[in-house]
Amino acid sequence: MLSMEVFRPGIDSPAKYTLNVGGGNIDVDVSRRTTLPFSNIPQDNMSRVQRELDLPDAFIPQTSDREWGFGPVISQIERNNSDWITFRSSMPKSEGEYKMDWDKLRALSATLAIFFDYLNGVEPADSNIPHLATIRLSLRSRSTHMHGAPISVRVEPALARWAQNNTNTKNEGAVLKTMKEAYYRMTGEKKRKYEDLDFRVNINPPRKILLDCPGDACGLGFNYGTSIEKGPDASYDLTPHNTDSPIQQITLLAGVAKIVSIAAKDYRSE
Repeated sequence: MLSMEVFRPGIDSPAKYTLNVGGGNIDVDVSRRTTLPFSNIPQDNMSRVQRELDLPDAFIPQTSDREWGFGPVISQIERNNSDWITFRSSMPKSEGEYKMDWDKLRALSATLAIFFDYLNGVEPADSNIPHLATIRLSLRSRSTHMHGAPISVRVEPALARWAQNNTNTKNEGAVLKTMKEAYYRMTGEKKRKYEDLDFRVNINPPRKILLDCPGDACGLGFNYGTSIEKGPDASYDLTPHNTDSPIQQITLLAGVAKIVSIAAKDYRSE
């Protein structure tokens, strides 16, 4: 979960990372000027995490020439003449309806949780867009059935401003489509009977970004219990409700990634 103590009205910092999603992949683009700490992740800590979460594969240390994480989860993609390095992870594809690969899903969730934690701790470097969102994921033991895969998002001032000025059904529709594609890819379902009720996207500022996906009132939305500074570009938190499984967590992450990618594109075109 994100701490609640720092809410910055309108103060931008350079992007530590930005997000994209498509083709069954979640991409995290990291500024080439950022010092990447992943090769320094203590292996004894990762061994403990593997045991506690009952993950099948040991943690593979990060290098640029192989996939790494709790198994081959994240690959590094170098782009010529780009200021960004892409770290790509694939959402596990179900082999049939409800034939989910839970080991791969949990490995993806655990690896991304470590990945974002380390990224969030680095100092921002110069980049051509402001930081838009800070992501935190968590994964709990297999015996935890309620809130087993939380996701929290700090909406940074630049994204709050963008949302204020870009409320439209086209953006909401693009995010909704992305979430459905992610969910159906991981579950193998064709189409849910009550799809329009199971999936919802609402970008309605100030301070209202709401994403819902199938589950027991599963979603990600503004924490109304938080006291924050007023203003359309004040940062704020999105907190989870009943994100019980990695499928729900990654579906919501895909939705957030789509919002961030649309906003980043707009900032780059300014």
